[in-house]
Amino acid sequence: MRHIAAAVVCSLCLAVFGVDAPVIAGQRIAVLYSDSTKHTQRTISGLEWSLKSCDPPCEMFQHYLSAIDEKQKSEVAALKPDILITIGSTATAFADKNFPAIPVVFAKVLNPIESGFIKSWDNPGGHVTGAALDIPVLQQIQKFSAVIPSLKRIGVVYTSNSQRLVEEARKACATLGLTLVEIKIGTSKELPAAIDSLCRVADGIWTIADELLSSPQFIRHTLVETLRAKIPIMGFNQNFVENGALFCLEADYKFIGRQAGELALALMNGKSVSTIKPTVPDVVYLYLNLKSGKLLNIDFAPELISVAKETY
Repeated sequence: MRHIAAAVVCSLCLAVFGVDAPVIAGQRIAVLYSDSTKHTQRTISGLEWSLKSCDPPCEMFQHYLSAIDEKQKSEVAALKPDILITIGSTATAFADKNFPAIPVVFAKVLNPIESGFIKSWDNPGGHVTGAALDIPVLQQIQKFSAVIPSLKRIGVVYTSNSQRLVEEARKACATLGLTLVEIKIGTSKELPAAIDSLCRVADGIWTIADELLSSPQFIRHTLVETLRAKIPIMGFNQNFVENGALFCLEADYKFIGRQAGELALALMNGKSVSTIKPTVPDVVYLYLNLKSGKLLNIDFAPELISVAKETY
């Protein structure tokens, strides 16, 4: 897979963004991605949906990053893009580093602040904005409380990389009248003891998609220990739930692509990339593991089961 060129006829939705700047014609959009997973393909599909009715016409080129090197940099530069749309953190980091003069709109990226792509949700700064996968922490904690109405003490293991998320969780728990039990670790060797400690004091464990906390070893150990202790766990993605976590919330990747496309439209309509606020998912699905619920003696409310995207 090299360059897959596709001319896309698109129309700008001025009312959506409330911008009266003149439309820039003939924009060239390069879509960069480094894998061909189902989630990536759904994201690109959503992106194409947002851009398909643009007027005046723009050109969209899909480029697979087979490596992160100078050759790829030259190939992308040869496309002469006006806007780079990046799918995933690898492609975003590549574009951010190698093309500082070109606006970048990311999609399918988790924790863009911690990754250094944006300064904040309200003020991205620089030349990067995008459609993030981050589900607001308050929304996550609210759902945990809805799934487990008796929940009082939520445990979490975190690292220095996920400090901001824990700070948000403290505020969310305070708002909801819950207690957050926190254990900060610095190495993977500390994980077993941290989970063991939380299982002794928490009513449920909330997990964070931190690099150190996303390893198969951590997930496996966490699932074994929490099931043994009869402690429900909120996973950070669908795969976690398939493997035994009680439930999770996850974004719809096609809608993430649509959001990224809308941000690209704003750019083509004359807005500055540094002022376009990144978005969080506007469509979020619930995944439930009914088998784990049975093992934990948890009866899911019928209304939760009825709205779940998938059950296991």
